[in-house]
Amino acid sequence: MMKLQSKQTLWLTATGYGIMVLLITLAITLSVYPGGYDYMYDESSQQITLERGMFVKEDITIEVTDNPSLQYVLYQTEVNQAIQSWVMLLTLGILAVYLLQRIIPAYRKRKENGFKGTNILHAVLLGVSIFMMIYYLTALTGSIQYMEQVFNTAID
Repeated sequence: MMKLQSKQTLWLTATGYGIMVLLITLAITLSVYPGGYDYMYDESSQQITLERGMFVKEDITIEVTDNPSLQYVLYQTEVNQAIQSWVMLLTLGILAVYLLQRIIPAYRKRKENGFKGTNILHAVLLGVSIFMMIYYLTALTGSIQYMEQVFNTAID
């Protein structure tokens, strides 16, 4: 019975990791992340196309002049930062699950085995990874708010 449960746990973990890797790949290649903002810049026509939406893209094309072009360069930077924050958030999620799989059994067996140095290290790393996940989630939220503001300003 125990062997069946460990196989089930293994497959659930592998499926979870596979989904996380798929989400990371989609974020990097197709800009599928919360908000789904993206841009395309055409140097020949001096136009930038701003996109919004994860699967169904809404876009607007704007001619970039000298004065507001800095705003669109910042927009491009925010898009890249949002994708990086999302990827780091998912990567830290994988790390947190891995650490939890080490900490929970050690906690259940604490009376027989006591706490080892590696268990304490895993707990500290879990705390740091949760803190960093909150940090990247906050950064992602700030980037999305900025890109929403720029997109709505471009529509007006």
